[in-house]
Amino acid sequence: MARVTKGEGPQPPDGLKWEEFDYAIVECPWEVRLVDLRKETVQPGDYHRGVLFGKEAELRWRKLRNGSFRWVLWREAGDTGEEAERLDEGQVILWGEPVGDAKPPTWWEPRIQRWIQEYPEKFEGKRVALEVARYRVRAKHPVPGGKEEEGTVTLERYRGLVAVEEIQATEPVGEEA
Repeated sequence: MARVTKGEGPQPPDGLKWEEFDYAIVECPWEVRLVDLRKETVQPGDYHRGVLFGKEAELRWRKLRNGSFRWVLWREAGDTGEEAERLDEGQVILWGEPVGDAKPPTWWEPRIQRWIQEYPEKFEGKRVALEVARYRVRAKHPVPGGKEEEGTVTLERYRGLVAVEEIQATEPVGEEA
């Protein structure tokens, strides 16, 4: 069962095993980047928010106005944090259609009028998707009167990038064929 830990402080949590993460999506006012962490490093303090992810772990963070970080760390195995029950897995197809024999490998997305070259070369000629897993986590939340209630929340965790071999059409929900 996966575990999720959250916190806030002057930096992301101590004791991170950077080798657990394969990719990062980082954001600041002037850019959003997908980074292959096997080729390049990321300093969380350089970005307002981001997510580092891999098969075994994910770290999401947001830099607050006071300069501290609010973060959530997922680990597939561990003994600290709240238990998270895995529900299912899926994919989110990312922007861009592959462009022929372009070098370096390139994808074009007409809806945002942008050439994309950040996807790893191993996906050359293929659509790229974000592999996600969905979990159910028990969480406390504030209610009026200064009290707390406990309930469940369904969350998604990024696990990696995958090639989309074939896009399957699905039937619209609630409509008859």
